[in-house]
Amino acid sequence: MYCLDRVPAVVKAMPELAAVEPFKTVLSGDREAMAQLSMDDLLEIADATLTGMLLEMFRAEAEKWIASAKDSRWKRSYTELTYQPMQEVLTYSREYAYGAATGLPDTKVGTFSQALYDEAKKNGWTVISMKNDWKRIFSFDY
Repeated sequence: MYCLDRVPAVVKAMPELAAVEPFKTVLSGDREAMAQLSMDDLLEIADATLTGMLLEMFRAEAEKWIASAKDSRWKRSYTELTYQPMQEVLTYSREYAYGAATGLPDTKVGTFSQALYDEAKKNGWTVISMKNDWKRIFSFDY
């Protein structure tokens, strides 16, 4: 959504893009048409909206966007539109990536101890392997 929201600014800087797809579709505001954009179209938008942006500038812009952006359907911030299990995974991932997660067994990146699998099972979680389950979980074609 961030890249889609940046399209008007990119078109303002490069007006010739206003008549070019996929930018024309995004500028139309037609959400159904935008939902039909191909992966290549979305990559073109990402390329146009992010290329040349310094990391510090991206971080500042993204933080400003996430603080103010709201979903057009629900009229709520994107950070409020997450499932509880998703929030738990993100919290755990942050703790795991930046320090030991409180109350969970210590593991090495890329591996899970039996105790962690047991903890997940106790909580009713389904554990998937990115290596073994990727194609089954994400079966759509790029």
